[in-house]
Amino acid sequence: MPSRMINGDAIWTSMKLLSVSEELRVEYAWVLPSADANGCCEYNPALIYRNCYAMLRDGWTPAKVAALFDALEAAKMVYRFEHSGKQYAFFLGMEREGRLPKPSERSRYKNSGSIVPIDGLAAFLGTDVETVSRQIG
Repeated sequence: MPSRMINGDAIWTSMKLLSVSEELRVEYAWVLPSADANGCCEYNPALIYRNCYAMLRDGWTPAKVAALFDALEAAKMVYRFEHSGKQYAFFLGMEREGRLPKPSERSRYKNSGSIVPIDGLAAFLGTDVETVSRQIG
């Protein structure tokens, strides 16, 4: 996974994050680094728990991770989809300038982002495929 800085201003002023319960808001910044070079992670609550929570966050469980992703999806901050029998989560907004490695550098990382189904994402966002294609490149 690539290292990345988290854009504090974007998180602190996010109207979407405001719709997530106060208890879960801070968790967005905790799981965001699990995204690969294209803004995706494998969506498996047990795996995310093991990678992001098990060592440092007592009191967290895979069930709480699942509830977090449900809340983020309801706020349109995460789009979950299936590809080749696996579940993935795409962090919406990660495609904005400076949040991901340059496209020329992304091939160095394990990558699931290129499999985001544009038509499914467009339906999830309630927009057309052309608009989504322009936004996420």
